[in-house]
Amino acid sequence: MSQSAQGRTVRHDSRFIVSDDPENVLGALFDCFLDTPFSGEAATRFAPDGAGLGVPDTIAAFRANAATGDWGEIPPDKVPDDLSREWWIVMLYRWRESPVPAVVIIEGEELRKLLRAAGLM
Repeated sequence: MSQSAQGRTVRHDSRFIVSDDPENVLGALFDCFLDTPFSGEAATRFAPDGAGLGVPDTIAAFRANAATGDWGEIPPDKVPDDLSREWWIVMLYRWRESPVPAVVIIEGEELRKLLRAAGLM
């Protein structure tokens, strides 16, 4: 299965693969919704006011809020220019490979379109 959302493509064989995501951060996030306890929760968790998702020492996805300093640990070249928009930060921890998580910053609407293309919303 291969679906497109705003230029990115989502493919699912045994796991999700999202194009323009070389470290497969978004694919790993989408895989979390295939099994319990998170199956069926993507729409709620990634609504504009959603709680996101956190699996300790594995993955974190949260709505960025400049007021609370969420951008502090993000490399300056990855911080979007327009912080007034709905941005989500997705961090994939790969402790065996690096102490620094792989990071994707994505607009909320694009994230929801990809989740819909993946059949998770």
